[in-house]
Amino acid sequence: MSHHCHQTDSGVTGAQVVDITIAFDALQLQCQIDRSSTLQVETRLTCALPRDWAAGGAGAASRTAGPARSAAERDVQTGKHAARAAFATYELDAASGLRRGQVVLADVTQGEGPGDWALAEDVKVQEGGEDGAWNVRVDAVGETTGAGVFDVKWAAPWLAAANSDGTVTLFPGAGEGIGEAGARDPLERKVVVPLTSAEQDASFCLSLDWNNRRSGHIEGAKLAVSQANGRLGIVDVHEGEVLQAWDAHAYPDGSPAETWITAFDCWDAQVLVSGADDAKLKVWDLRIGTAAPLQTNRVHEAGVCSVQFSTLKQHVFATGSYDQQVRVWDRRKLKEPTLPALNLQGGVWRVKWHPGQPDLLLTAAMRSGFVVLDTSGAEISPVSYYRDVGSQEDALGPGSWEALGYGADWLLVPPPPSSDGTSPAPMPLLATASFYDRTLRLLTSSLQPFADHTS
Repeated sequence: MSHHCHQTDSGVTGAQVVDITIAFDALQLQCQIDRSSTLQVETRLTCALPRDWAAGGAGAASRTAGPARSAAERDVQTGKHAARAAFATYELDAASGLRRGQVVLADVTQGEGPGDWALAEDVKVQEGGEDGAWNVRVDAVGETTGAGVFDVKWAAPWLAAANSDGTVTLFPGAGEGIGEAGARDPLERKVVVPLTSAEQDASFCLSLDWNNRRSGHIEGAKLAVSQANGRLGIVDVHEGEVLQAWDAHAYPDGSPAETWITAFDCWDAQVLVSGADDAKLKVWDLRIGTAAPLQTNRVHEAGVCSVQFSTLKQHVFATGSYDQQVRVWDRRKLKEPTLPALNLQGGVWRVKWHPGQPDLLLTAAMRSGFVVLDTSGAEISPVSYYRDVGSQEDALGPGSWEALGYGADWLLVPPPPSSDGTSPAPMPLLATASFYDRTLRLLTSSLQPFADHTS
């Protein structure tokens, strides 16, 4: 069964949202961003998950990039049953040569009414029969315009953005007032931190990561930032200043290599890794200084563009590369991946571990769209995928999606309590962002079976 609802009046003025399409059988919400190309999406969960959900790991992973987890979230809007997503955009203005972008916040709830982004009222996803029907509401709650944005990450209630003008923007209140009508603009307060001095040329800030993804403590929180000039920097978010910065990656001729990604080891806030266009993965330990990396890995065959550590499995992290391979690693044994690399037939621009299921990995695989992977076995196994094909009959093979899957994250929307007082499981969605079609999507986490991947 396939029902399509189209509505061009989004209820949001200006250039933010100009068209929305919902496909019933995929729960596909499309919000096309006028002028800007959508790069990244980061989500966080507003209220507590059930105690018995993802036992043994979820509570420690709260207040983090991606959907925040359970126990430490209980002091934040626990009755609102909403999740908040941050979308970031980037655009090159050909006339001025400047790069512009936006950060847009949206709240996703299970409830009545279409919300500001004009979801059709009769669109539901059936899960477990009529009593389990999901009615999704999406409301735009904040927007700010400035330099182009290459990356956004949560450390609730803070949000950080890596910008094309060589700065990092901090939004201390971005995670406040979720689901509250009439709440103040969550992006109103902001702090801009330049990564270079006034005498230096600004270099793109390409990625960032928080050092508190497991602890959830905003006190003492720091950011690692990677730049196009091959440098890494550490930012004290409370002081709004750069604590240290160093040259991290270079090509054989000595010229700086774009450092596409950096990520803290969320089990050790003094250790971070970086990946760059020089195809090297480097490990840095801030306790011993940054004159040289602790380890250097040369397994990747092209630029390393994504890294994320698991909050549920110590020492484990995943990487994605322009060589189209996704790899899973143990930081203690970097000679080779713990599982054979899997070729997704598209550059792997983002990797995101599931917040409660330790073996599931979501990837944004550029020309192969968005692919969910299972890492529990002896090899990485594809589970499902999404590529927008216009209709079920026009299947696109891997490596053929021109829109490019660039941003992806898990979005777990908590339901209202049931009539018997129990806490149902959260509604599992994927929030995704693609580049050339400038489209945001909310998708059910069960997409096309991977058996159809090559059809």
